[in-house]
Amino acid sequence: MLDTQPIKILLIEDNPGDARLIREGVSGAGGDAADVEVADRLSTGLARIEGGAFDAIILDLSLPDSRGLATFESVHRLAPRLPAVVLTGLDDEDLALRAVAQGAQSYLVKGAVKPAAILRELRFAVERGKALDQLLGGATQAAPGKILGFMGAKGGCGATTVALNVAVALARQGKTVVAIELSSYRAGLTLHLRASPLRDLADLLALAPDQINATEVRKRLVATDFGVQFLFAPQEAGRWADPDPDRVAALLRTVAGMAAFVVVDLTATPYSAHRVLARMCDRFLLVMEREPIGLAAGKSLMRLLEFWGLEKRALAAVLVTKNPMSAYVSPAQAAAELGVPVAAVIPPATEVLEIAHRLAAPLLIAEPDSLPAESLKLLAQRLTAPVLAGVEA
Repeated sequence: MLDTQPIKILLIEDNPGDARLIREGVSGAGGDAADVEVADRLSTGLARIEGGAFDAIILDLSLPDSRGLATFESVHRLAPRLPAVVLTGLDDEDLALRAVAQGAQSYLVKGAVKPAAILRELRFAVERGKALDQLLGGATQAAPGKILGFMGAKGGCGATTVALNVAVALARQGKTVVAIELSSYRAGLTLHLRASPLRDLADLLALAPDQINATEVRKRLVATDFGVQFLFAPQEAGRWADPDPDRVAALLRTVAGMAAFVVVDLTATPYSAHRVLARMCDRFLLVMEREPIGLAAGKSLMRLLEFWGLEKRALAAVLVTKNPMSAYVSPAQAAAELGVPVAAVIPPATEVLEIAHRLAAPLLIAEPDSLPAESLKLLAQRLTAPVLAGVEA
């Protein structure tokens, strides 16, 4: 049965006549079935979404400051879980269907739907949105999710690629996953996915620790069609120079209450917050190139982690084969010199990564049957086990 309580609607529509008809259609017999707020520009509507709590949105795809599918994409990036019903004309029904394929709940064709049916369609959209929110882990987890940290022993060793694809692999196992790009400026995840988020970690970590909650986090989450939700690094230089440890701790506690797995991509340059984060991780993965200089960098990072007080039972290494012509370091040698298990060995991936980068997609989506993809899937499986087993060969 549909909830019949009044719902709060944001209508983004620049035509006063259409706005009046829709307002009348959702007002209900008693005049209190819905509270409708109207914005006549996309920019105004986005500002209201940031500042208000709405149950659903009705969005005209043709506005003075935005037209076509980009209109919906702007709203969906900002509020991926806000149920949206798009408005279109008789000759633009294909465009509306494309919006539904990208996450809109449904669409209405102007002039082809009775006003009384609009409210019912909105209530269905709200109910479907609630069901999807439950499915995606919108409710607080019964137990905190696992936090997985990925840090490169040095820059350019492939830590972001490993973190991103482990997140995708976990999502494809049916897990709820949030990936966090913990950096002072747009870095690996942003660049891999060519993301342009409207909101980012700078906004969130400007809040006091006790203000960082699930509601605030959801405002900054960016949903994707491969199942992972992202919190991206600041997109403008200088907005967040050094992550505050208390705020980062509050963020991790909050996100761990929202998702089964939290995947954190850390920069190779350690910040003060890295120490707090590393101690909170259920698993901390050192990613290094499978060659002598990579192992040396890994041993240096291991000394830092030991200084921070990390327990070795939470640590593991990932060996990335970037140069197939270089001298290999065996998993057994790496495990012996680091004192931690080697959780995965990633084979050469230059060609498949070029394809993935060209498509702005994770490797597991662009080339799911490749050997590097298979090795990353196996790593994700090992990270879900109670005891992390190392590879032997």
